[in-house]
Amino acid sequence: MECRRCHKKLEESAWTFCPYCGESTSSPTQPGRYGSGVRAQVFEVIVRQALAGAPWREICAGPMQINSISPEEIELEVQRRRPSGVGSETKPLNSKIMVFAAVIIFLIIVLLAMHSLSQ
Repeated sequence: MECRRCHKKLEESAWTFCPYCGESTSSPTQPGRYGSGVRAQVFEVIVRQALAGAPWREICAGPMQINSISPEEIELEVQRRRPSGVGSETKPLNSKIMVFAAVIIFLIIVLLAMHSLSQ
């Protein structure tokens, strides 16, 4: 067996990578494409970006193209992972919590002011 890159002689099935140049000894895949393990990892990262609200279509366009991942696949997975009712209701819920916290802080300040006036 011969290395595809450096053309040095290698023992048959003794190496996964060439010990001289590091080239993989397995059969080559299509140029610009990775195995299913890498695709799954890239898919997971893109889904997490989408769940976090990042502009995933723009920032992940290259890896999506290389790994043959469609925007529809990402959207389906995001919908599957989000609990029902979550999405547009997330921001109002957060704003309600913020208003509640502001009211509590205001009441604490009023109580402290009343306490200091009574002394």
